[in-house]
Amino acid sequence: MKTEKSRLKLASRNGSNLYQSTHPNQVVMAFTDKATAFEGNMLAKTIAGKAVINSLISQRLMSLLNSMGFATHFQKRLNMQEHAVTPCDPIPISLVVHNYAAGEFAAGLGVETGIALPEPIVEFRHHLSADSFTIVPEQLITAFDWADPEEVEDMLAIANRVNDIVSGYFHAFHFTLAELHLHFGRHQTFIDDGEFEVEESELMLIDQLSADTCRLWDQLDNNSPIGKEAALVAGNLDGYQQLVDRLGLMPGRTGGQNS
Repeated sequence: MKTEKSRLKLASRNGSNLYQSTHPNQVVMAFTDKATAFEGNMLAKTIAGKAVINSLISQRLMSLLNSMGFATHFQKRLNMQEHAVTPCDPIPISLVVHNYAAGEFAAGLGVETGIALPEPIVEFRHHLSADSFTIVPEQLITAFDWADPEEVEDMLAIANRVNDIVSGYFHAFHFTLAELHLHFGRHQTFIDDGEFEVEESELMLIDQLSADTCRLWDQLDNNSPIGKEAALVAGNLDGYQQLVDRLGLMPGRTGGQNS
């Protein structure tokens, strides 16, 4: 793995950095140990070891979605905390799927954490910076041309389908997916039709699907927080480690497997 100083950094995101790759149509996404809240803001601490765990979980979920025909930027895992991904122009909108009342969502509505919603509620967030966002209605997204109406419709449909799949995946290991954060981007390609070069844009699911983007509760422990939420409270890796151990993704640990 190259050092950060020896390669060009292209962008920073919550929990990862993007670097230039020597391969065409590829960039390197490096997971980091920097802590972030579910609301997106960076925290002044790190949780040593979470980069590797998030890399493993994201690899598993992105590979699952790829196998089911979803367009994601994930290509392959390069090492324990880096992925090769397809370069995309990020859309400055994230979609947060709420299955249960939790966090700022519950606090803002004045309802008790843990209440199951009658159906998933999708919230659109416009990102002003890497750690700042504003909740926006769908009409503003198209009014300011952050995404066109077709893209908004596609993102909403994908978010609901991915939420069902990821919920089912975690449920098989006795985890409840309370909240899911998704980011999208556009992959631009140029096709020569013999006369002109035509630019085509493909909507892709980008960033990561991991303990940092999934609010998870442990069904075997009265739906207590596990993963990121538990780790932020404890200030250590235990919440992440307990999650990845049950998922069986950590090589060299009891019951673990590498895929």
